[in-house]
Amino acid sequence: MSPTLPQETLEEIIDHLYDDWNTLLICSLASHAFIPSTRRLLFSRISLFPREIEAAVQMFGDTHGTIARAIRHLEITDRTPPDNRHCWPDTKNVEKTPINVPLLRTRLQSLQVMRLEYICDVHIPSLFWKVTRSLAGVREIQIDQMFCDNSHQFLGFLSSFLSLKSIAVTKCHWSGQPSALIPSCAPELSHVSVLEIGSSAQQYILQWLLSQKVSLSLHTLRLNLGIDVDTAFLVNSLLEIVSPTLKELYISLENGIRGW
Repeated sequence: MSPTLPQETLEEIIDHLYDDWNTLLICSLASHAFIPSTRRLLFSRISLFPREIEAAVQMFGDTHGTIARAIRHLEITDRTPPDNRHCWPDTKNVEKTPINVPLLRTRLQSLQVMRLEYICDVHIPSLFWKVTRSLAGVREIQIDQMFCDNSHQFLGFLSSFLSLKSIAVTKCHWSGQPSALIPSCAPELSHVSVLEIGSSAQQYILQWLLSQKVSLSLHTLRLNLGIDVDTAFLVNSLLEIVSPTLKELYISLENGIRGW
């Protein structure tokens, strides 16, 4: 028997169960009336291991699938997960069918935040880059503890999001020289208003931005500086570019000193 309560009341009830994953799952199976609210809470934030990506994409692309439309925050990580993390089946247990990439990209238009952490870019299946590249809804990208073996591909990917507002790169190790990047990797980041760079990623990101003569309209800049002359010169050059629009500047030194 279907619930007769107003949809607003059902949503309030479901909202109180936001941290009870099992109950939310049961509710989503109990009635179609519960599906929109429960899916929003169950799948708004998704975390995947690299080995799970292909299986998850198969599920997201299913003809009758609704999970992809609920995703707001997508995390790709190789870090040991917490106990309450979603468990996706391995690819070998999922029957592979052709992926309708345009349809899947349409379903992922609600995706707003992507986070890549504790991972090497070459361990991420090419299907991930193909499906998520240049998605119109993505506003924020977070990078932490990542090794970029194919910097050309990754920086080109980073530059493809025309609605991107915030980039945070804390700890990242890069291959190659930023000045040698091919033109297709040139950043289109004039719309980014918040930029955060950790000390280990500092010189590479700054050199990349400056070498491409990119126009930035930053409102907020957060820097975790290493103490060296080269970095200081790069920061000074960046500040000369963004000073007309910059409203907030946060600087942390490696010895814990902070300023703004």
